[in-house]
Amino acid sequence: MRGRMIRLILIMVVLVTGFAAAVAITLRVTGFPEDLRFSPEQEYVYRIPFPLSIVVKEDQAGVIQPPNTDANEKYGGVCTALVIGPEHTGRAEVEVRLFGVIPVRRVVVNVTENVEVIPSGHAIGVLLATEGVVIVGHVPLRGLDGKQYHPARNAGLLAGDVLLAINDQQVSKVDDVERIISGLAASGSLNLKIKRNGQVLRKEIKPVVSAPIAGLRPRAMLGVYVQDPTAGVGTLTFFDPKSGVFAALGHMVSQPAPDVKLETGQSRIVEANISGVEAGSKGEPGEKIGTFRPGSAIVGTIHKNCRYGIYGRLQQEPSVSDYGKPIRIAPASEVVTGPAEILTVISGNKVGRYEVYIERVSQQQRPGDKGLVVAITDRALIAKTGGIVQGMSGSPIIQNGRLIGAITHVFVNDPKRGYGVLAEWMWQEAIRMASPEKAPEVISGAFLVPLPSKGRSLGEFGEIEPTNSYQAKLIIQQECMNWSKGRSVS
Repeated sequence: MRGRMIRLILIMVVLVTGFAAAVAITLRVTGFPEDLRFSPEQEYVYRIPFPLSIVVKEDQAGVIQPPNTDANEKYGGVCTALVIGPEHTGRAEVEVRLFGVIPVRRVVVNVTENVEVIPSGHAIGVLLATEGVVIVGHVPLRGLDGKQYHPARNAGLLAGDVLLAINDQQVSKVDDVERIISGLAASGSLNLKIKRNGQVLRKEIKPVVSAPIAGLRPRAMLGVYVQDPTAGVGTLTFFDPKSGVFAALGHMVSQPAPDVKLETGQSRIVEANISGVEAGSKGEPGEKIGTFRPGSAIVGTIHKNCRYGIYGRLQQEPSVSDYGKPIRIAPASEVVTGPAEILTVISGNKVGRYEVYIERVSQQQRPGDKGLVVAITDRALIAKTGGIVQGMSGSPIIQNGRLIGAITHVFVNDPKRGYGVLAEWMWQEAIRMASPEKAPEVISGAFLVPLPSKGRSLGEFGEIEPTNSYQAKLIIQQECMNWSKGRSVS
């Protein structure tokens, strides 16, 4: 009899534990948040269905209204309600329990001051360097004697080096390299002036006269691939007028070659001019056609290149757009499905405002680069571009007068739709760049909205492309930026 009772108790413990584990897993799978972030003077309601309940563990700042009967009646009556109505900043901690006894989730609530920035939408060019040409790789050469030579490797040249001058003759574009070499080859070894990690170095190299290839005459070569310093064209998302900190693109700048790094503190952004747009269609992403002069006025220095964009400090603020005054960055909890607008340039350097619709808001508990699904609804923009095109990376998304995110990707099979990154994540990265000691250790991704929206079932999106571009004349390729293809062997 006693053994049966023990077995019964053990079975009950296993069942309760299993049920608790199932609930905890369900909460995690459905995006039940562990960290919540809010602004003062905003009210949010969290409703917890039976058999779950909420226990306030810590709330010295008084940002949470304790669960009570009135709250239950006001917000549904069938579940425990956690009402968050902070009037000031602070931190609280609550616990979700099963049957009021078994803890299944610890939730931290942070209330922080409103952050205001100036949304931009200006077209920008990204430069790997402001002078010279970039060495993106080595190439072995076959000499007239049939032997193979590696002059660049033997001279200690590395991918990512910026070639500034050859025998003190300045190099400003790819064509200069071959022209200078052909005129100096007879003099024997050449003296190269390069920049590496911000330091100017001198390297001596002996050109090799290559054997005829594909009908080309023999010519002196260094055995390097060189490329103009253009990394691409995209869009400036926002900047802080007080500190000069800026954010752009919403995704990482891809490197022109695996070993070439976008050197933080050495790379720049400059204002670009959009000279035309090639409209997108199903299976063929469109593209902005942008130009800028590498010698044009420097707008800002890049200090960080990461998954959520590029970040740095402005030396010169861009011209004022319609949003010339700072607006608030919306916490993730305030972003909802529904109408919004984007700022971007489709002609010259004038920033335009265009209507979009937020189709889906992902419940991200941690930073992610695809927090929003955005559909272009503006007829004028669709007529001009076909939807989202490469070159729109970083175009700010504004909803209810608040900055909520930036365009990052286009759906190849449906160019009117694409992904966006939440502005909250971009601001967190900007803070980490500007003041690492002030960066929060825990970043929220709570999506508690006053009236939760069902949203729309989107199914499989298929292939997507980041919205940047890649060509010497800045013809946009497979992202919403514009990449530089032009490369030469010298």
